[in-house]
Amino acid sequence: MTPAPDDLRAAYANHVVVGRGPNVSEVERVMLVAQLVWYLRYSMTATGLKLWFENPADQLGQRSPLELIDDDVASAWKPLVAYARGGRGQLAG
Repeated sequence: MTPAPDDLRAAYANHVVVGRGPNVSEVERVMLVAQLVWYLRYSMTATGLKLWFENPADQLGQRSPLELIDDDVASAWKPLVAYARGGRGQLAG
């Protein structure tokens, strides 16, 4: 069974050495990518997942998910999660 994103956050937090961990933006980026992969894991192949991150989308203003993440991880969460969940028919919530 694959751990849920909240489980991944807790596991990661338990392994960060105080003063030697990655900066906050790196952690947020990894958590966002993990969340997106969690939503897309059964609906795409590995190649499809790579293409999903690289290709621009109408729903994202002709930008790719990677571009949004690179620009500002914090503001990328909501549109990217909605986009990933929308592809699986999970728009509510």
